[in-house]
Order: sequence, then structure tokens, then C-alpha cells
Amino acid sequence: MAKRLTPFIGLAVVAALALAAAFGAFSLSPAFAGSEAPNARGLAQPVDFQSQTALAAPAFAEETADDANTALSPTRYRQGTNAPANMRLAVGGTFTVDLKDIVQDVTNADPRADTEIDNWRLFHDGGNAADPVVTLTAAVPQTDATTVDTTNIPYTASSTEVTITGTKAGTATLTVQGWDFSDHSARTAGLVAGEVDASQYTFSVVVLANTLEVDDSDPGANTRYDVDFVATTDLPAGVGVITIELEDFGFPGSAQPAAVGVTSDAYYDNESNLYQAVANTDTGYNTNGSRVEPATSYQAGLVAPTDVTISGEKLKISVPDMNPETDRSDGIRRGDRISVLIRQGAGINNPSEGAADKYKAVITNNEDTVTLNTNTVTVPFLVELNEEDGGRGTTVTATGKGFKNGVSLGFFLDERTVHVDNDNNPATPASRDNGIDDDGDNMIDEEGEVDGVTSRNPNGLLDPGEVELCTVASVGSNDTGSCTFTVNNPPFIPGYNFVNAVDGRNQRATEAMNDDQRFELTPSITATPNGGNPGETILVQGYDFPAGSVTRVRLARQNRDARGATNTNGLVASITGSTAVGANGDLSFRLIIPNWAIEGRQDLQVTAGGSSDNITVTIGGPRVTVTPATALPNQRVSLIGTGFTPDSRITGGADPTATPAESDPSITIGGFVIPDAVINEGDPVTVDNGGKWSASVDLPLRDVTTRDGEREIRVTDSQGRSGTVSVTIPARKVTIDPPAGRIGTTATIRGENFPSKNDQGESFNIQITYDPGSNREVQVSTVSDASGNFEAKLRIPSGAVIPSTNVVRVTFNDSEGVPVTTTVSHEVPEGNITLSANSGAPGSTITLRGEGFKAFVPVRSVKVGSIDVIPSPAPSTNGQGMMEFEILIPGLESGIQTIEVQVSDTTASRGFTVTTAADIGAETPVAEGVANLGDNFVRAFNFNNDTKTWTFYDPEVADESTMEFFIAGASYWVLVGSTADAILNRETRTLTCVDDNCWNLIVW
Repeated sequence: MAKRLTPFIGLAVVAALALAAAFGAFSLSPAFAGSEAPNARGLAQPVDFQSQTALAAPAFAEETADDANTALSPTRYRQGTNAPANMRLAVGGTFTVDLKDIVQDVTNADPRADTEIDNWRLFHDGGNAADPVVTLTAAVPQTDATTVDTTNIPYTASSTEVTITGTKAGTATLTVQGWDFSDHSARTAGLVAGEVDASQYTFSVVVLANTLEVDDSDPGANTRYDVDFVATTDLPAGVGVITIELEDFGFPGSAQPAAVGVTSDAYYDNESNLYQAVANTDTGYNTNGSRVEPATSYQAGLVAPTDVTISGEKLKISVPDMNPETDRSDGIRRGDRISVLIRQGAGINNPSEGAADKYKAVITNNEDTVTLNTNTVTVPFLVELNEEDGGRGTTVTATGKGFKNGVSLGFFLDERTVHVDNDNNPATPASRDNGIDDDGDNMIDEEGEVDGVTSRNPNGLLDPGEVELCTVASVGSNDTGSCTFTVNNPPFIPGYNFVNAVDGRNQRATEAMNDDQRFELTPSITATPNGGNPGETILVQGYDFPAGSVTRVRLARQNRDARGATNTNGLVASITGSTAVGANGDLSFRLIIPNWAIEGRQDLQVTAGGSSDNITVTIGGPRVTVTPATALPNQRVSLIGTGFTPDSRITGGADPTATPAESDPSITIGGFVIPDAVINEGDPVTVDNGGKWSASVDLPLRDVTTRDGEREIRVTDSQGRSGTVSVTIPARKVTIDPPAGRIGTTATIRGENFPSKNDQGESFNIQITYDPGSNREVQVSTVSDASGNFEAKLRIPSGAVIPSTNVVRVTFNDSEGVPVTTTVSHEVPEGNITLSANSGAPGSTITLRGEGFKAFVPVRSVKVGSIDVIPSPAPSTNGQGMMEFEILIPGLESGIQTIEVQVSDTTASRGFTVTTAADIGAETPVAEGVANLGDNFVRAFNFNNDTKTWTFYDPEVADESTMEFFIAGASYWVLVGSTADAILNRETRTLTCVDDNCWNLIVW
């Protein structure tokens, strides 16, 4: 039986385009970024197997009985209908293909009928990713070969499958080559790689990684997650579900679809919206299940899911319409590469506890779990400092994230000091001891007293001797702990210092010595006091400066000397003390604030050893003091100024020839320019070369000084520098004593804080006017003393109405003739009368006294009730407006009646009780009759002239008393303990005691 070579193309290259999850990428992988149109994924096009030109036959002869050493032509083959297109795999994914699917319809160029397809060979281009990125394994029972790598695989009818496994991401180009020999048995041993080349079939395999990427891996961070994967099953729109499980991550209760985006690398036909099929199939897959290439270039963009739900640590995403530009609902097909973006707004947080390769993601599409190649999130242990640099005294808060909750956390200065020589070579203990290394270089010793340098080489470990900065007693439930420390030197050194942390599980920062852990101790300065006025001294101290000296001191970033001129050496001229930087980086000097210093918060900068620091100091402007601080108009005050322009002027006007140009100097109060004539008694006022001056000023008598309150005195020198001080103008005060007085009496008017009599003896006239109205004013004049006080007497005019409230005006004129008035009120009281008795029976006589009336005026009427009882002749008031006379109580009904007296147009009145005498013979029980006397009553006697008998009543022996009643009209001796007034039998009685004789005879 004749034999023939069968080119057996054996690459099952159809990519089971499955697997590979990758959240978040909304652009295609670089593996799909090629430009070879029309293949939008960028994969190499398959070579047309039928169009390959037959290559030269093998260079060795056939050994047969009939035709020895006859060269045979190779056979050409045609691509099978199920030959795979250029395919892709997920890393770790495998696909098995029957080699018989690669070729079909053998065309035999050899005329011998017994020729068979007998051998095939598989090659790869080692320059691409096939070796070792992609490994091809063979499952051939007749051989123990496991790797298809330019090695012949014998063909048998029972075993024609090859399995392709993707081990790493990349691209491999694979070639199937076949040939034909008429004598297989004689040539099998000669089929060696590279000897024979015939028709071939070439294709590519792209291997993709399914990945999980996290934007921010900080513990507890709310971040964005990107997942890329190859779908392993069909996921119809609205039905398919992608589930992403993130273990130990923090999930909110819910999330909105807008927080998630899904995209696919699938392409759609613009008209039919169907995946293009091959080999006359309509499934979108060729018969061995690999995904075919799309026909058009349309790619869907990022699409929001139809629904997003959160269940525990699972995010479930309903597959949306992946092609919203068409009318149909397009889901995800098996083999599509899917990117899921979980935005930060979804609210998913990283685990708060640090760990490496502990936190994984699991992707499930429907019920099919996808294996991710990169599916772990490393949550680091972090140390962060809220301040990255600063000088001594800087307060720093250190925060450790990811550490175990419930244990302590200590922050330490990771210094690990390494001594080096001047060549920056590490020092040995011996060289540190003697100060010289093997090359003769100087070394720094343990005390830092020998030349050399020292650097810090942090290692992330708490080494012996390293300083603990602060401790957190117990890390919080969020696996975060913070505490605060203050930077100082030592233990910090100038330059970079590194802070690390270790918790109760001996866990340290995994991102060792990153910028967040680094604190730079920079040079710093202090000022004591923290500011001052021109001419005052500030102590400036510096710390942690490099070796050298002070080269520049600037206020408000200006290089000027004490007089304000530019100073080329950069130093403020008024510096005392050493400018050298000490061995420990310290410096100290005193700065005299120059007169040109600008008022306000100004920058003070010190440069030494090539490094600078600055602080803010408060500079006062030119200062002015006033004595006294409370002053009166026309009073002389003393002004003293410091910090003004040296050699300038305060008075005298501007000098047009001066250099630099001058402006008019002035002293103002409340904006009013004080004339030079009243400043320093007219003598010029100049500023000395230290910026000081003094002068006396007579405060003008103007509106700004006649109103009380604070007034600003502003002094401006001829170079425009000005200083201010406040002076208080007290309120004027006028009092009248007594505040109320009767007509004709004298009142004392006193004034305070009026314009003063100044040192030149100048004073101002003060007019006092008592105005009772009706053009009956009374005036007196006076002057104030040096204290602004005055006192004057004034008689209350007779023209004042009784009673009335009247105005007293105190007036003076300012220097412009404008009157300035202060007023006070005065009361004239009403007339007043008093009675010798407040009650009495008709026919009794009482004495009436009056005062507060006009002088020498007759009484017009005296009425009791409606009855006029004025005596005749009518009484008159005396020179003091007083009067006294008796009146008879007329017969009126008992009760309270008004006694009214009218003198001129003044009326005074008082109440009077009219009583009714008891009927003659009426009896009143004795105890009741004397009840008004109370304990002042001792006893009473009565002599009955008819019976010639005595009766008595004594409350102490009431039972033995012989008198029971008082009888109206009868006479009684009444003994009292002391003088007293009492109403007895409805009449007011005055019972008296004289020389211990307290008996009184009354008629009842």
C-alpha cells in the first residue's frame, strides 16, 4: 500500500475567549491597540492557507525500490472551514483544538495514489510573547512530549488535539507547516526542525490578564475600583448579572447606578446589530467555541447599569444595553472583554487594617466564577505627619493607619545614625574612637567634636537608643491612631528626619520612609519681645542654622540702614552682638528697630550659613505721648515723639530746597490744624538725629475741643511720617445748690471742665443766666480757673412762678465767637402752710403759718371749706415770703375740710378735720374715752360740785375705781406719763408735763 505524507496542521488555536475580569478600564488593552484595518482589535490577520506558494522540496532523496533518490514536490493544502481566527485567551485560560479542523480537502501533487498526509510541524516566533509568555501543551497519547515548541508531533488518527494555555499576558505568533513524502517509513527519521518548508498556516494568540486595580490603597480610603475581565458566558441585557465581591471592604447600604459604569470591547454591525459569524454559522462562534472577530468598527462607550444593589460585601450589577445607539437591547456575549468602573461615589472603602495580598475580589457573571490574575489589594500600614517641615517647637500630629485595633501604637524617630568620614564612607568603631580612618580622613566622634559629617539612615526598625516621640494607648476601632509631639533638637537634627511607628503586633509602616513620614527640621528664629516701636530693641535668637555667620537681616524684606538708606551689605545697621553661628547651629543678636520701620505686622528675615527663616513681628509707628492724657480746651499739654524721620521738622512748613523733597509738617487735633503760634510758644520744633522731639501745645478753643470725647492728635513730620495719640476731652458739668429754692433765696452755680486758664494767663468769660421766663432773666459773669472750674452766686428772681422749673444757662464763646452753652434746671417749690392743730370743733381757734410766697404781699383769702375766714385786717407776708396768723373754725359739718390760702397768684392748701362736740351730759365709758392715750394714761379724778364727792379711775385698780363714765361738759383731772396729743371726745387735746407735774384739767 502506497504511503503519502499528510501535512497535519495541528494547532487548536481557537481562543476560548473566556475568562479574565478587569474592573474599570474603559479603553481597550494595548493588545487591542493595533492599526491593521479592518481588524479593530489590532490582531494579525490569518494567512490564507490556500494562497501560500509551495516552497522547495526537501533537499534529500527518496529511497524506494522503484525510484531511488527521487525528489518529491510538497503538497499544497487548503484552510479548513473551522480553522480558528486570530484568537485571545485570559491568563491561565486554556483551549483545546483538533488539528484536523485546521486543514481539509487535501490536494495531492504527487501522482501516486497511496500518498497520505503524514506529518505536520508547529512553530512560534520566539521574538514575541510565545516563549515563555505563552506555553503550548500537547495531549498526544503516542508521545510523552508535553510542549509543542518547534518539535514534530507524529500524526495518528486517534489523537489529533493540542491544548493552548496562556501563562502570561502577551502575544504569540504560531505557524502550522505541512509537507508530503511518498515514502513515510524511510523519511520519518529525517524530519528535523528547519530542514523542510512547505505550505503553512500562521495566526496569533493574544493572552489578556483579568485584573483588579485600586486608585488609592490607603487604609479605609474611599476610592475607585477598576475591574477588567473576559466574560465566560452570555449576559443578556437586563437579565445578566455581574457580581463583584470584595472581602472585608466597607460597603454603604446602597449605591446608585450612576456610580458604576460598564463598557465592552465588542463591536456591532451597524445595520443588523448582529455579531458576524464564520463558517456559515449564525451563532457568533465557530464550531470549537472561540469568539470571532467583529465586522465593523463601532464600539459602545461607558454605560450605566440598569440596576445596582449591595448585599453585604457584594456589588450586583444588572447588565445594561451595551449598544444604546440601536433599537435592540445588546448585552454581553461570551468572549467579550468587559471593563467595570466603580466610581468613588459608590462609597466603597478599603479595609482599614493593613495587610498584603489578603483582600481579594471574586467576580461572578451569572453563576460562572471568573478567576482574576491580579485580584488582591494590598492595604499598607501608613504613617502620616500633618506637618512636613518647621523649626523647633513645631507641633506635629502623627497618624498611623492600618494598624491593629485595640493594641498600642508608638511613634519613634527612626534615626539609625551612621558616622561617616569626609569621603562619606561609614566609620568603623575603631576609627570613631581615634578620629582618623584608614585613609587618614578626619572622623566625627560620638560627641560630634571631631571634623566630619553624620547622616541618618532610617531602616524602619525600632533600634536601641531611638527616641519614642508619642504613644497611642489603644488603636481605635477604625485601625487608626494619632498622637502629637513637639519637635526639638535633640533628638531631631537639622535636615530630614524620619518618623515610623510600631504597634502591639510588631507591625510597621509598609511604605517605609515615604514623604508623609519625613519631617525637615529647618532653621528657625524667635524674637523677644515679638515686636516693638522704632528705637526699641528686640532679642533675635536662631536655631539649627548651618555653620557660618549672619549675612542678612531684613525688615519687611528691605535692606536699609538706621537712617533708611540702602545698605549694600544686607544687614540692618542697628545690630549688636555676635553674628556668628555657633557650633550647635545657634545664633543670638539684638536688633534695634530702625526709625524707617513700617508700622504694622512686618516680616523679619535672618539669613545665616546660606539658610533663612522669617517670623512676623509687630512694629509700631512713630509714637507720640501726651501729658496730661485728659485735657481741656485752652489747656497746655506736652507732646513727646519718637520714631520720626531724623533731622526733619514738626513745625515751620516745608523747605522747597530740601533733599529729599519735604511736605508741610503739622500737628492736628480732630483734624483741625493747630497754629504754629500756640506750639512750643511759637518756637520751631525739629526732630533730632535719633527721631525724637518734644513740644508744648495750647489746645485751641474750637468745636473739636468743646465737645467731649476722645480726640486724635496727629503729628506729621516734614518727610510725611506721622504718629498719633489720643487725648480725652471731659464732659462739662454744671450744678446748682440747692437744686430747688424759693424766690429770693440765693443759689450757688458751679462748673467743671470748662475752658481753662492757660499758662499765659488767658481765660474766657463765662455768662450764667437764670431764665424764669417772661423776660425776667437774671445774669452773673465769672471766669474758670486753670482746672476749668468756676463758682458763682445767683439770687432766685422774684419773677419766677411758684411753683416752676426754670433753666440756668452757662455760656462761653469759642475762638471763632461761636457760643457754647451748657444748661441745668432749677426748681421753685410751691407755697406751703402748716396748722397748729389738724382737727377741731367749730368755734375753735388754730394758728396758720405759711412760707414760700412772694415777699410783702397781702393775703388775698383764707378759706375753710367754702367759707372765707381771713382775719381783719388782712395779714401780709414778710420779706422772706413768710406769714403767721390765727383763724376761727366756722360751723361746718364734721369731717375733713380744706384750708386754702391765696397770696397774690400763689395758692397753698392743707386738710383739716372738723369735729362735733358731744351733747352736754352724754356719757362715755372711762376706758373707752382714754383709749387713744394708751399706756400714757395713768388715772383720772372728778369732783362733783353738787354732791361734793370725789371719784376716780385707775386702770391698775379698775375694780376698785369709783368713776365709770366721762360726762360731756364736766371737768376732769387727767394724769399722763408724758406730754402727748390725743383726740378725746372727738377733740385734739394736748396733755403736757411741766417739772414732773403731768396733771391736766380738761372739759369733756
